[in-house]
Amino acid sequence: MSISSVSTRRDALQLRPIILHPIRLLFSARLWKAVAFVVLNLPAALLYFLVLFTLISVGLGTLPVGVGLLLLALVPPLILIGAHVERTRATWLLGGDLSPRQGQGIGSLTLKGLLGSRPKSARQSISRDTVRAFFRRSWELARERDTWRSLAYLLLLYPIGTIEVYGFKVQLDVFGSRMVHPALAAAQNTP
Repeated sequence: MSISSVSTRRDALQLRPIILHPIRLLFSARLWKAVAFVVLNLPAALLYFLVLFTLISVGLGTLPVGVGLLLLALVPPLILIGAHVERTRATWLLGGDLSPRQGQGIGSLTLKGLLGSRPKSARQSISRDTVRAFFRRSWELARERDTWRSLAYLLLLYPIGTIEVYGFKVQLDVFGSRMVHPALAAAQNTP
């Protein structure tokens, strides 16, 4: 539950003492979970950006050769997996319910959902039908609006995460220069 998602008067009354008292805010679990969410944005965003941007750019570059089609088919399932990880991370650290809407294909991200039916024997590990089913499901995912929205979120998380971490570092530097350094200097000058 975040400050903006206070829905009832009871929730607001429970949140008020934490906000009004700085010491309570400093020791509240909600603050440290939010700080962890902000600090973890950059590493997660870097991973998503590198994987997705590399797959898309190399896939488009090798499309005339034919390998690019396979690389681009991997992108929509990876986008939805990344969106699911981000929803789970936000739910754990920030609270609330961020479950996907009904139209999203996150429920079919199992291997069986992506590949269709399993092969009948061990010799037919990857058949033409399996590959066709994978490409068909990937194409269906690529046509969904939520997949594109999730791709935009995952790619924009990198610059936003960079700005957040830079702002967090500036706040720590200001806190150190305004509070810690004068206190240490005063402690050293006292007899």
